[in-house]
Amino acid sequence: RCAMAKRFATDVCFHICDEALQLHGGYGYIKDYQVERYLRDLRVHRILEGTNEIMRVIIARKLLETRVLTVAAPAYLEKHGRPVTPGDLEHHACIQFPDPFTGAPFEWELRRNGQVLPVHSSGPYLMTDVATMIAACVSGVGIAQVLAISVQPHLASGKLIELFPDWPDETFPLFAVRPSRRLAPLKVAAFVDFCQEICRPYDTRVAQGVSPAPGKWRGPGDRRIDLQGAGGPGRSKS
Repeated sequence: RCAMAKRFATDVCFHICDEALQLHGGYGYIKDYQVERYLRDLRVHRILEGTNEIMRVIIARKLLETRVLTVAAPAYLEKHGRPVTPGDLEHHACIQFPDPFTGAPFEWELRRNGQVLPVHSSGPYLMTDVATMIAACVSGVGIAQVLAISVQPHLASGKLIELFPDWPDETFPLFAVRPSRRLAPLKVAAFVDFCQEICRPYDTRVAQGVSPAPGKWRGPGDRRIDLQGAGGPGRSKS
C-alpha cells in the first residue's frame, strides 16, 4: 500500500504498474494474480460506510439519468479484436468496479426496448476510482462500463469507442445529497438547481420528452435515503 495524490496515481502510477507486470509475463500473469487498485477519499468513505451517524440519513435530489456505455480504446481493439456481440465480452479483459456497499464487482448488463441482457465479465483489474478506470481504459488495458457524462470528450476525440450503440437503454441515476437534519440554505438549493441545469444535455429523460424542473430541496423530486438500509441513492457504476 502507498499514499499519494490521487491525480498522480491516476496519471503516472498506472503506467508504472502496467510496465512492471510486463516483466512478469504480462497479462498472462495477471489472469492468475489479479491487480486491485483502491483509491480512497476517506472523508467520502466515512459517509458511505455509515461511520458518521449524523450523515447516515440524507435528502437526495436526482440530477439526471445518464446512459451507461461499454467502451474500449482503439489500441485495445487493435490488439485483441472488437467484440461483435455482448456475449463476446466473456473472452475479453473487462475492468471491474466494486459496489462500495458490498465490495463485490458490479454485474454488467445491457438493455434495449425493455430487454435486459446480463453479461458475464471478468478481468485482471479492479479499480475503485472512476478517473483511474477511465485512464486505464484509454491506455488500452481493457474494456470498461462507464457513464456517458464521464467520457464524452474521449468519445468525441476517438480515444474511446462505444462498442454496443445498439443497446442504448442502460442508464444510471446521479443524485445530489445533503444531511436531512435541517433545511438547506438558499445558496445550496441554488447550486443544486444550477447543477441540474448543466446536466440536462446528458439526461436521458430530457431526450425522452420528460423535463425535470428545478425545485426546492423538500419537493417532489427529493426523498429521504438511509445509506445503510437502502443501499445508497442508486446503483453506482462510475
